[in-house]
Amino acid sequence: MFGEQAVLCGGITHLIQAGFETSGSAYPSAVDTQPFSEYRTLLGRQVSVALTDGSRIDDCQLVSATGGRVRQLWLFADGEDLFVAADRVADVWPTAA
Repeated sequence: MFGEQAVLCGGITHLIQAGFETSGSAYPSAVDTQPFSEYRTLLGRQVSVALTDGSRIDDCQLVSATGGRVRQLWLFADGEDLFVAADRVADVWPTAA
């Protein structure tokens, strides 16, 4: 089947499912649901970052939050620079001082 035929024959559910499988997750990351500019308010502060794979990066400094074509967070943790793609970020919050 092609195009409209697949949709007319019930292919829309398969199309939606394939879209979720392609994106890697049925749940959007926090970076997709929150304005990216909100992370810029945390620049220079100690933060914790939850990643979409369930892991965390705790007590790191948020150096930069770049937007545009390549959206990523630049973190400094344990003496190393880390660059994390925005689609891998589930949440970012300031750590207690």
